[in-house]
Amino acid sequence: MKNEKLYDKFLEMIMPYFEKKENISLESGLEELGMDSFAAVRFLVDVECEFGVEFPDYLIGPEMFQTVGTIYSCFCKVIDAAAANEDN
Repeated sequence: MKNEKLYDKFLEMIMPYFEKKENISLESGLEELGMDSFAAVRFLVDVECEFGVEFPDYLIGPEMFQTVGTIYSCFCKVIDAAAANEDN
């Protein structure tokens, strides 16, 4: 995990989209947690609005939506890229 505060924010934002809210780990499958594709897209839109970022097309695909860890990894890439752009 890169940043505990960022991970906490990620969990705060994604938890409402899970039907099952117990025993969640980075290895947990999104489908197992009850997150369907519509909820996943709504989550991405929420992140984009909350942070003023945009998920690039190359990141969005079936592999992104496998586990909590895969979507968290993409979340971090987008947030880190936005932070790097702010520094420049």
